[in-house]
Amino acid sequence: MWDMFKGAAFGFLNGGLFANPKSAYARLGAGIVITTALFFASEKLGLPLPAAAAIAAFVGGVLQPSLFKSLKYR
Repeated sequence: MWDMFKGAAFGFLNGGLFANPKSAYARLGAGIVITTALFFASEKLGLPLPAAAAIAAFVGGVLQPSLFKSLKYR
């Protein structure tokens, strides 16, 4: 189990896990930007920090499958 995790982690960090690493990193970046923007917008609306973080994390987590659904792996 540890070897499988280690192989996937090193493959991701070396750019060998995805068939098109630039697309994967762009989608990952888009998810981070959307989640961060939602966090700051929620906080600007006056929500407490834990609530803003929980909402942003939930929405960011829900977005990940749709962002990564068409990625091809090696």
